[in-house]
Amino acid sequence: LFELPTLSGLCFLLLLLFLGFRLSSKNKLLAFGIFWFFAAQLIDSSIFPISYVIALYRMYVPLVGLSIIFVGLLYQTIKSPKILYLLLGSFIMFLAVMTFQQNLIWKDKITFWNHAVKTSPNKSRPYHNLAEAYLEENRLQEAQENLIKANQMDPNNAWTHNNFGLLYLKLNQGDKAMQAFQKALALRPNNAMITNNLGQAYLVQGDLIQSEKLFLSASLEDPNFWQPLLSLSTIYQKRGLLPQAIKICEDVTTQYPHVIESRLLLTELLLENNDKEQAIAIGRKLLNKKIPLENLLGLAGFFATHQLQEPAIDFYQKALEWYPEEKMVYVESGKLLGNSNQFAAAIQIWEKGLRLAPQDPELLILIQKARQLQNQP
Repeated sequence: LFELPTLSGLCFLLLLLFLGFRLSSKNKLLAFGIFWFFAAQLIDSSIFPISYVIALYRMYVPLVGLSIIFVGLLYQTIKSPKILYLLLGSFIMFLAVMTFQQNLIWKDKITFWNHAVKTSPNKSRPYHNLAEAYLEENRLQEAQENLIKANQMDPNNAWTHNNFGLLYLKLNQGDKAMQAFQKALALRPNNAMITNNLGQAYLVQGDLIQSEKLFLSASLEDPNFWQPLLSLSTIYQKRGLLPQAIKICEDVTTQYPHVIESRLLLTELLLENNDKEQAIAIGRKLLNKKIPLENLLGLAGFFATHQLQEPAIDFYQKALEWYPEEKMVYVESGKLLGNSNQFAAAIQIWEKGLRLAPQDPELLILIQKARQLQNQP
């Protein structure tokens, strides 16, 4: 509070507020702009403590007040209409360029947090969040580099250790993942998400007993957290306890109808339990809105594995409709047709894929093999 930059800013704000009161009767337009600036900030910048004192987005609405002050001063001081309009036009162009540049920064998480790292290189949060964005894109080397930097700046951040654990899970380093999650839990005891992630690490290592305990603990720590319940369902599936697994999955689907993962797992469980009609009904409900490609192809694969070609084709057709630029859609769709001895149709699909990836070796090999099988007596 008593550092020079802080005191200077405080003095400026007090002076601006004083000026607003002085102008309230003499110049209502400027006073309105000043009071707008302060009133807009009261929404999230007041006497109550906040996690992040400085955040750019908090200036978006107050900026309207500053613009009113600037334009008001121009109108009152510039007498020449030509100069006035030139300055106003320049001001509008300046705001337009700044808006465009800001939109470039916000285009995706990686771009945004890379910018944050450049502007705040001595803070751990931008490195942590940039690592998280890289994790989501499976850019693991870059994620690890930024997690190391974040941990060096703030070694007591539980979420950095949690993300180290997620990184090690993706790298199939289960022991390191468990150590990272245990460090995170030591810093944030009884946290449902971290407990659930530690359970995932034990599950990957094949320890069903310990992972079950952790998933149960996570579900008790936060009853509204659905992930550990689905993990429990997966454990019961591995143990061959399909009725219990299906019951948990149905409860999650009923309570959280927006959760795609529960419907995906429930479809798989019902197919494994040979309840094909219900599995098809639940699976087809997922086609009402766009779902991730990985899930879409996974469902198609489930149906194809259980010799349910019609629903499998429906899912592959949706994949072609929703993701026409993804080569894997053409590869997997053609394989379904090829495995059903529909070689001409499979070749046609793969040739469409070649338009996206000319000379792709995988597609070329599939087409060659299909033509050989097609020509066999």
